[in-house]
Amino acid sequence: MSHKGSGVWTALSEIIAVHKAIEESRSVMLCDVKISDGFDDFYNIFIWPDFSDAHKESIVLLIDKILKINNNVCSVDAKCKSHLKENLNRYDLLETIPLKDHLLRSGIFALEIAKQEQLKRSIAGMSVIIALGHDIAKCQKTVKDIYAKSGEWRHDQMSAIWLKMHLGAYLSAEELEAIYKTIYHHHDRPRQYSSFYADLLIKADTAAREEEIRIATEKIYAK
Repeated sequence: MSHKGSGVWTALSEIIAVHKAIEESRSVMLCDVKISDGFDDFYNIFIWPDFSDAHKESIVLLIDKILKINNNVCSVDAKCKSHLKENLNRYDLLETIPLKDHLLRSGIFALEIAKQEQLKRSIAGMSVIIALGHDIAKCQKTVKDIYAKSGEWRHDQMSAIWLKMHLGAYLSAEELEAIYKTIYHHHDRPRQYSSFYADLLIKADTAAREEEIRIATEKIYAK
């Protein structure tokens, strides 16, 4: 996949149109990402002309992969349930959120935070890429090229490895290492790796989860 300049966003629009057509033919929803501020087409949120071509390419690749994830792939790892003993209601609510929704929502919040904090474009682009890909290995089908060799690796570790492999054609070695370390360690307790990107991922992921708790709760009370 290679698209230069503004053409990368045209490619993104076309990719999403294809996915929409496929989903509509199956009579299912593309995704349930509804962020405040009146965003109707979530892909428009990622059109930030100041992103570098490398970051645009990476974002397009990730959104394409995310939209191919089945709606029934859960956004929480079953292994996490033991870590949520004190609040199983939270786990049960998040279990209703599809992985594709969580990844897209995290990317959107990362971009919102970058805009609010007026981060320069290189940092903003990296932050969006990290947020979009941070849990992608929760879909075993997406990372099947490494899953069979994973052994006991956790999804955060597999996500980091998969992203480093698949974004190597677009990003510098320094960027790949920052993505790898941020995502590989993002579930470590206590934290083993601290950086600006790690802090921003926590903010975006937390904001997404809070929004998802609200959405899931509203759906329960609406029944």
